[in-house]
Amino acid sequence: MHKTYNQPFCHLTAHTMKILITGATGFIGKALTEYLFQQGEQQLILSSREDFASGVPEIHKVVTGSIDANTQWQPALEKTNIVIHTAGIAHQKNIPADEYHLTHVIATKHLALQAIKAGVKQFIYLSSIGVHGRTSHSGSFSESSPYQPGNDYATSKLRTEEMLKEVCKNSSMQLTIVRPPLVYAAHAPGNFGRLLYSTYQGMPLPVAGINNKRGIIALENLLDFIKSCIDNPNAMNQTFLVADTDAHLSTQTIIEHLANGMKKPARTLNIPTRLLNIVANLTGQKEKYIQLCGNLSIDTSKAQRLLGWQAPFSTGDMLIKAGRNYPASNH
Repeated sequence: MHKTYNQPFCHLTAHTMKILITGATGFIGKALTEYLFQQGEQQLILSSREDFASGVPEIHKVVTGSIDANTQWQPALEKTNIVIHTAGIAHQKNIPADEYHLTHVIATKHLALQAIKAGVKQFIYLSSIGVHGRTSHSGSFSESSPYQPGNDYATSKLRTEEMLKEVCKNSSMQLTIVRPPLVYAAHAPGNFGRLLYSTYQGMPLPVAGINNKRGIIALENLLDFIKSCIDNPNAMNQTFLVADTDAHLSTQTIIEHLANGMKKPARTLNIPTRLLNIVANLTGQKEKYIQLCGNLSIDTSKAQRLLGWQAPFSTGDMLIKAGRNYPASNH
């Protein structure tokens, strides 16, 4: 998908740019709001399903109610230049496939059509590395890797991407798709939150004998990348895989860094992966086994080539920071 950008990007100067962040109370949306506000260069509008305190009175808030095919986005989209769509269903269990489809595909289509009508110039969509699958096996995922979503969540993310490309194709709104892997920080929810908890509590995990490589991204690095997508016209109508750009780490090493930050011992057990696989299959924990033991190697060279982007913070330093800040963030 290649289009001419109708309004030169340079005309959207930092002081005139108006940005809508959806999902402003979520893990990524809240951090992105604080990060962009600190930059002091944009006018921010925040949307969330329910009323919320942004912590920054100067920021305009819009309460949307439930996000579906009937959500009225016009108050949030007036004179808006960029939409950053982080809202969605994440870190929840037993969600029906049709609910993912409604919230991710249908609701996002409704937002995108209203954004086009309102004259929005760029739509940045946070998708997921999961559209390519749960494990990269012996290679690395790149933007051109086959699509192999392994669950309903990833399938809905892929369908949303495909829908957005179609909707934006003949419009003046430019689309940027970002596919991050696991995003980590001291207050991260989901699997990383559970890993932090297990490490802090001294629960031994059976990963000592696993020499895997997991691509992950620090929350701070993801925010920096999103800012690059705002600032750099080369991000227009592109899809990017992102991760911390230093060497991918094994699950064992990730735990060691967290424990280091916590000033606690890293407790891991050396159990043969074949036995772990058998136990995971018998106990319905196959997904957890893949996340602990599988490879997820990510090629970030496109982001480096097109945007000149390098993650500003190293994985080791940020994992140690997450471990160090975990007690204050969660107790």
